[in-house]
Amino acid sequence: MNFSKNEIAKMLANSSRLQADMAAETILDNPESFKNLVDLMLDDHGQMAMRVSRVVEICESYEPNLLEPFSGKILNRLPQCKTPGVKRNILKIYTRRDIPGDEELKANIIELCFNWMKSTMQPVAVRVLSMMVLERIALKEQWLIPEFVYSVEDLLEKEDIFAIQHQGKKTVKKLRKLML
Repeated sequence: MNFSKNEIAKMLANSSRLQADMAAETILDNPESFKNLVDLMLDDHGQMAMRVSRVVEICESYEPNLLEPFSGKILNRLPQCKTPGVKRNILKIYTRRDIPGDEELKANIIELCFNWMKSTMQPVAVRVLSMMVLERIALKEQWLIPEFVYSVEDLLEKEDIFAIQHQGKKTVKKLRKLML
C-alpha cells in the first residue's frame, strides 16, 4: 500500500516516540510510501516536517538503502531547511552514511556544515551534528583535516557549551592522530 502525504500526516497526529516508531514500522512495511514521507519532510512545514523527519531518520537507521534514491534531493534541499528538528534529523542520518560522490554537492555540504557548526544562531544539536558530519567527511577527504581541526580548536576557545566542548575535543583528538 502506498500511503499519501495526508495519510502519513494522520499517522503522526502527535509527536510521541511511540507514534514515530509505529509510523516508521508502517513505512518500512510499505517502502513505496517512503517517497511521500521524504516529500512531506522536504515541504518543511514546521512541526509536521519535524515529526516526519524523525520517522525518515528512524526508517534509515533500520533500512539504510531506503534513503539511497533520495539522498541527493535531501542534501540539495538542506541549505533551505528552516525547521531545526528537520536539520537535526537529516544531519543525524549523515553521521552514519557518506555524502554521495557528487563533488559540488559534497563541497556545498562541507561549507554548510562549517557555517552551522560556527553559528551561535543554530541550536546546539545542529552545531554538534554538523561537526560530526564534517568529521565523517574529513576521514575520507583528508585534505580537509587541517582546516577542520583548526576551526574546531578555534570554536573550543570561544564556546563553553558542554556538548560542543565534548564533541570538539573528541574530534580534535581523533583527527590530530591522522595529521602526524
